[in-house]
Amino acid sequence: MKTNNETEELNQMILVAQAQNETDLRLLQEQFELTYESLKPANIIKNVFHNMTNTPDIKDNMVSSAIGLTSGIMGKKLVVGSSHSPVRKVIGTVVQFAVTNLVSKYTGGFSAIAGNMFKSFFNKKSSKTN
Repeated sequence: MKTNNETEELNQMILVAQAQNETDLRLLQEQFELTYESLKPANIIKNVFHNMTNTPDIKDNMVSSAIGLTSGIMGKKLVVGSSHSPVRKVIGTVVQFAVTNLVSKYTGGFSAIAGNMFKSFFNKKSSKTN
C-alpha cells in the first residue's frame, strides 16, 4: 500500500496540474477574444488605414500618385477643352497618361517648381498691393 506521504504528493501534483490547466484555459479564452475582435471587418479596415497612414513610403506614394493624377487630368482638360472631336479626346488621353506618369515619377522636382511659382506669384501680388 501507498503511504500517506505518496498520496499527499500525488494530490499536490493533481492540484498543480488543475491550476495550470485553468490558467491555460483562461489564457486561451483571452487570446480567442483578441483574435475574434481583430478579425471583425471594421477592425481589419481600421488597421489597414492605420498602417497605410503610418508608413511613410505608402504615404509618399499616395501623395505622388494624387499629384500626378491631378496634373494629368488638368493637362487633358487643357488639350481637349470643351471639344467633342474624337481625335482631340484621344490626344488628351495620351497627354493625361504621359503627364500623370512624369509627374508621379518626379514629384519632388515638380513640387519644388510649383512651390517656387506660387511663391513668386504671391510675392508679385503682395508687392503690387504695397
